[in-house]
Amino acid sequence: MIARRTLLNTPDQMLVRTVGVAALLVAVCAGAQLGRAQAPTPGELDSIGWTQLMDRLGSTAPSGAGVDFSQIEVAFTNPSYAYAPDSTLGELTGKTFALKSGASGDSTHATNVARNAYGSKGIAPDVTQIDVYQSDSYIGAGMLRPLTLSLPAVETRDVENHSWVLLPGGVSYGPELLRRFDYMLDRDNVVSVVGVNNGSASAFPQGMANSYNSIAVGRTDGNSTQGPTTVDVAGRVKPDIVAGLDPLTGDGRNVSTATAWVSGAAALLVETANTSGNVNARQMETIKAALLAGATKDEFDLTGSTATTADDWSHTPTRPLDYRYGAGELNVDNSHRILSAGEFEASTTSDVASTGWDFDTIAAGGANWYFFEVIPEANFEQLSIIATWNRTFDVGIDDGGDGNPLNDIYTFEPRLANIDLRLYQAEDYTAGALLESSTSTIDNVEHLFAQNLPSGRYAINVTSDIATEFAIAWDAILDAPLPGDANLDGTVDGLDYLVWASNFGLGDVGFTQGDFNNDHVVDGLDYIIWSQNYSPSLAAASLSGASADAGTTFGQGAATAIPEPAGVALAVCGAGLLCGWLSRRRR
Repeated sequence: MIARRTLLNTPDQMLVRTVGVAALLVAVCAGAQLGRAQAPTPGELDSIGWTQLMDRLGSTAPSGAGVDFSQIEVAFTNPSYAYAPDSTLGELTGKTFALKSGASGDSTHATNVARNAYGSKGIAPDVTQIDVYQSDSYIGAGMLRPLTLSLPAVETRDVENHSWVLLPGGVSYGPELLRRFDYMLDRDNVVSVVGVNNGSASAFPQGMANSYNSIAVGRTDGNSTQGPTTVDVAGRVKPDIVAGLDPLTGDGRNVSTATAWVSGAAALLVETANTSGNVNARQMETIKAALLAGATKDEFDLTGSTATTADDWSHTPTRPLDYRYGAGELNVDNSHRILSAGEFEASTTSDVASTGWDFDTIAAGGANWYFFEVIPEANFEQLSIIATWNRTFDVGIDDGGDGNPLNDIYTFEPRLANIDLRLYQAEDYTAGALLESSTSTIDNVEHLFAQNLPSGRYAINVTSDIATEFAIAWDAILDAPLPGDANLDGTVDGLDYLVWASNFGLGDVGFTQGDFNNDHVVDGLDYIIWSQNYSPSLAAASLSGASADAGTTFGQGAATAIPEPAGVALAVCGAGLLCGWLSRRRR
């Protein structure tokens, strides 16, 4: 065991390396693009759903505003310990850096991570407050303080980025380090994003990707460390998620950059949570669940149809994620949709939406049920469900048995719930046939993934052996009709109102009879859905212009004010009469 004096006073004796260093050296020698230092390209932003998020929300899209960041970097040149981003770079203008490990020169690696995570052209450009740690300082006296009678320091920042690895055998107290790390993340509610190593044949790093409560990141091109874990319970699934590929060029970025993209995406979700008014949205488990549930698998071979196995994505009931690609590739637009869909409590008497999440405490031996329905008019293309929870700890003191209190240290005895996740067909609020299960006994994540399911009722079931907090996120990808489009003509207009009105008050009816909220009765709640989505077609708008001389108007496009019910009926009737008049004039 390394003495505490050595640990705290000579951090250069710890074996650490930057995740991107090896790739950068290869780039210099062989002209490869793995280590290029630049902000994300348009193709790369498309690949992780960032462009789609910006297009969907426009000026209201999250940008990382109000989210604080910690960036942990290896000393790029020992012994000078240059670990800080170049604050004079134009893309980092307006950022405030707190150098937590002392004075530093500019690190090219740290600068590239900063540009990609929160630079002006990066994923979360409005992050402005950044603490920067040298990695040895962070795992030593600066934060984790292993092998001491001191708890880890309090992490006051929302998101951490660890684009570095601790190589196998780097320290003799690996489990102690990981337990303190997980303890701090759980205690301080920190979303910590950590990289695995570059190279598909590289050994799994000792830290920090072996941790439970962080989000471990690999590369979409597969050229990064594969699971399973090796320290503090071997055999667990990691990485959790991947990123870092430009689909337009086929170029893959190194793990350092991929990690920066995921931490930037986490910052966008944290901002969204902070402005939602729901404190449960900001729980680290919720953010992690939304990121993983929103990950895409279209990039990979799901059926074993290609000649190589290197692009295969697979999992089993006892292995929740893929050892190479985790839950799939980051898609921040999907994850934002999930988080924005809102929280739904477990219930055996009411449905949840087909996309959403929950943060809850489940009792020992308890079961949470989430029922939802897919209407016959919808094509149920894909379902992704993630449950995740933290490893927690009982903190004690080891006196070493020598009678000297100066040698006492804190101990961290882990407690990990065994949560299982299942999907059933359902009849009303009764579970039927089991469809999918995720039942790992050693991981703190469970994942269900299914494609091309039939319409109908479904039940998601969560069980646990001990009481624990957990988050669950789900996303049903549906090719569904527009809300309120009863006649399925692609437009929500007065004709759909007439369907609703003619069936008002009826029960045991469906979407095409005006039951837009699927509660099996046509009522005022369905009218609200129709009115909120009212948008006459361009054809109706053209009809309005053609009939101006006749004094009849019907529809002004998306900007049209929602008419009152009586007005809609009159407008539809008027439009019908006008069509007949125009038809007679054309004869």
